[in-house]
Amino acid sequence: KLFFENYTSLLKKIMPLLNKYHVKSLVVLDETGNLNTSYPEFIKGMLTKLSTEFNGSLGIDVGANNILEGIYWDSKKRTWQGTIAQMTFLGWISWDGKPLEDLYSCHTPLIETQKDQRVSVMALNFVKFWKPLFDYVAAKYSNPPQGFGEIGANNGDGQTLSPSYYDIPHNQRVLDEQERADYFLAALKGSKALEIMTINVWGDFYNGDFAPRLGCASISTGHYGYPASPMYRTIKAIIQPAD
Repeated sequence: KLFFENYTSLLKKIMPLLNKYHVKSLVVLDETGNLNTSYPEFIKGMLTKLSTEFNGSLGIDVGANNILEGIYWDSKKRTWQGTIAQMTFLGWISWDGKPLEDLYSCHTPLIETQKDQRVSVMALNFVKFWKPLFDYVAAKYSNPPQGFGEIGANNGDGQTLSPSYYDIPHNQRVLDEQERADYFLAALKGSKALEIMTINVWGDFYNGDFAPRLGCASISTGHYGYPASPMYRTIKAIIQPAD
């Protein structure tokens, strides 16, 4: 209770600034795991208090990628439907009729079974992976706006094949910028098929000795030493971000 009181007070302090600059959307929680299923009423209370002072829409980013893959942050081992059913805040609506933006973390779900990583196959598998969740939430919570709080991928070979990429020793990892470009293209095609309106694109970037660098909410990969990478060219050609 104290956490939500303090966190709500902190966010309320920045509301005048957000309103001044006409911010349209604010994600108030990101991958909060156990909070989502254990304290949905506290979350709804926080959203209600914030909505009275914020002119835009509020959103929450749920770590749904792990849920669909059967990876849980608690010991209850529910089905993914059972987990989502606990998140009753997904159907929250503000006093002036603005629904909560339900966003999901999407970090390279396994969408290929062979090494050629065909875009056409990955795009179809991307939709198959996510559509059950989108349909379930739409039916259960009166069709709220849904999207991806992130679509991300590392640039290591085999990223679309194995969930244990990070278990591969650094000296055995192989960079594959083209595969990552193909994955992002497939993800964007799949997102279009799902009629998603909100996407935050990012990636894990590694330099020559694989020291991790994170590029969050930005695809201007020139800042990370890959100004001409296939992934950068692919995404920029589709959504034309500012440099």
